[in-house]
Amino acid sequence: MAMRQSFVLRQLKILAYILLAVIAAIAHSDELTTAQVAHDALQAAVVVEVSKADDRTSGSGVLIDENGTVLTCYHLLKGAKSALVKLSNGGYFPAQGLLAFNPTVDIALLKVQGQGLPNLPLGDSSMLEPGDSIVAIGSPKGLENSLSEGIISAIRRVGDLPDLLQRELLESGRKETDRLIQFTAPVSPGSSGGPLINSAGEVVGIVILGLSATDADNIYFAVPVNECKPYLKNEVVIKFDEVDLSSIGGTTKRIGIAPKDFGLGDPVKEHIAFAVPRGSEPTFRTPPGLVVDVNSVQVVTGGEMQRSEERPNRGEFQILTDGSVLFSAEDAGRKMTIEYEGRPRRVAILPIVNRSKFGYLPPMLRTSLTSTLVNLGFELVTEAETQTVAREHKLNVEGVIRGIEGAITRDDVINVSDKLNATHILFSYVDTRKYEGYMTEYTGVLVMVIMFDGLTGKPVLTTEKSAQKNTFFSSCKSARRTIIGRIVRRIFNEYFGIASSDSG
Repeated sequence: MAMRQSFVLRQLKILAYILLAVIAAIAHSDELTTAQVAHDALQAAVVVEVSKADDRTSGSGVLIDENGTVLTCYHLLKGAKSALVKLSNGGYFPAQGLLAFNPTVDIALLKVQGQGLPNLPLGDSSMLEPGDSIVAIGSPKGLENSLSEGIISAIRRVGDLPDLLQRELLESGRKETDRLIQFTAPVSPGSSGGPLINSAGEVVGIVILGLSATDADNIYFAVPVNECKPYLKNEVVIKFDEVDLSSIGGTTKRIGIAPKDFGLGDPVKEHIAFAVPRGSEPTFRTPPGLVVDVNSVQVVTGGEMQRSEERPNRGEFQILTDGSVLFSAEDAGRKMTIEYEGRPRRVAILPIVNRSKFGYLPPMLRTSLTSTLVNLGFELVTEAETQTVAREHKLNVEGVIRGIEGAITRDDVINVSDKLNATHILFSYVDTRKYEGYMTEYTGVLVMVIMFDGLTGKPVLTTEKSAQKNTFFSSCKSARRTIIGRIVRRIFNEYFGIASSDSG
């Protein structure tokens, strides 16, 4: 009996070992061997060659989508006049510019023109733990696509690092709560910007070198890839000659830094009944001031409408990239209801310059600007907040109107938009003009609007319009209010390509 029990126990232990082995195999079934990781990673890793005013340098990067987005580090591009991206197959791609960069975190997104390029997915760096296997890829001292293997040593808070290293990072703009990945895979100069890859073949970090406090200690750090994700939605390419990369540091400037929520208000929902416009391409246009979530768009009718990825036929609709909805010409005139969600772009209207003798015209102009922009889907920064920031930065709005060079610099606009979290900053002035009519003289109104992009500081709209010469009025306030409203609507309707019946 005892022998039988001993035999059963041995069999149970064997089954237990087998079960544990199966569980372990299942738990690691999504892990790849180093050779498997290397196969895809080496194709997606790139060399970044940077030309500066009096120097050339090179580092590393990684393609993160098939359309040519390269993730690398910022300090490699500091002072860049141009850049080339070299693939593992020897092909070169000139960088069109940057999609985003953050000097403080030391990350940058380069854009090259390409399709179907090899790339790696991004992982979740918050899931990393000490002991996790990783590989690093870089091009140290010109040895392209060098691969090294190691583990995660620790996830370190800047505030917990040794004094010398901590001080160096804090002086560069990092906060004590920021985290860095410490790892053991050896990397050398030339590997900055290269990917840190987990056992699932995902990018989990971007290698950063150049920290003087670690140069002699064989300590290696990477920026967690989750720090990069807020910038991935940006689609605006900033050319190298549009921004001085050598002058940027700290956290006070937002040049090139475009998180997906920069300058956007809280989510809003719209529910609108309408009739499909007539024409060869009947299109329902969502407000241009609203960044529409295309996945939220729904068309509700008495009958079922089908979503189409191509040009729609009868009973179908297609969502365009700007969130507008295209219908079939056969459905023109049909009554429908559309639902969608979006986030409004925020606009700050700075103090209005008045060149007329009528003191009440600036408030009228501001009221008209506000109502027009709100109808276009924008969100207005409060007047009190805008006035306060304008005074803090001593904005010479009158100087802008008069064309004084340097009255307001790009940095001024960028800093103000950053402070107000506004996608656009708007200047304007109002004036009155004398027109000669039949046997008499009439007064007309002139309005100028200058709108700056809050991200780049560049003007995107500069226009001046007045009442048409056949529209005259005396000193009647209501008449002036009406004509100012017409001028403002005309300015923005033309800028956004919206058909309008206003004659201005």
